[in-house]
Amino acid sequence: MPSIIRLDLLTNAAKMCFFSVIVYVMLMVGCDTGRVAGLQGNSYTQPQCSQTCGCAPQWQEFAPLCVADQMTTYLSPCHAGCSGIDEVDGLQVYANCTCASFRRATIGACSGNSCEGVYQMHQILYPSLIIFAVLYFQAQGTLLLRVVEPRDKSVLLGLAGAFIALFTFVFGHLIFIGISSMNCIWWSGGRCHLHSKQHPYSMVIASGSMVIIAFIITVTTIVWIKLSERRKKTIEVELVGQSQT
Repeated sequence: MPSIIRLDLLTNAAKMCFFSVIVYVMLMVGCDTGRVAGLQGNSYTQPQCSQTCGCAPQWQEFAPLCVADQMTTYLSPCHAGCSGIDEVDGLQVYANCTCASFRRATIGACSGNSCEGVYQMHQILYPSLIIFAVLYFQAQGTLLLRVVEPRDKSVLLGLAGAFIALFTFVFGHLIFIGISSMNCIWWSGGRCHLHSKQHPYSMVIASGSMVIIAFIITVTTIVWIKLSERRKKTIEVELVGQSQT
């Protein structure tokens, strides 16, 4: 394959890495989660007002409620001491809540509105990351198919697939499982239900670091190819000069 096409593909791959890094930086935006009952720094304990309820661990424990008179978020109906459900003007609310002065709590976190904008931005940026990743793999896949003889394409694709699977499902999986375990502040029922506020930033930094490494490797390859071509042209000029003399 002509070198100019190879460089174009590598340049496109580097651009996708660069755009992905920008998106990861934009994702590092937080919001005010307000007051959360039982949460003190990076530790969480069940509020005292509901400790007599005997909350059994559930698979999907995180289901926040808002006690409006206190503007405090409780992480589950049981942790708010709620034992019933009422309907007020077509709106479903939890009743008999021992942690609420008026014994009622609404579904959802009290800070839901303040975090809605950040959530919507995340929903927009996340598909962008997927698009950049697909374009990056398309450029690299095309490059892999063009740089070897036809008889070696299947072997090369097999090796590339094995490397991607090894990094994704072994090293990558262990990295993110480790980050999740370190940032977990509420473990119940065999799973983590709540992470610290540093958790999303840790995930973004880890993902962005991998993209930066890919960007450095791609740019290094581009520079190496250009230097190799320049060296080849210099040698050709010297050989032409020697033949003429």
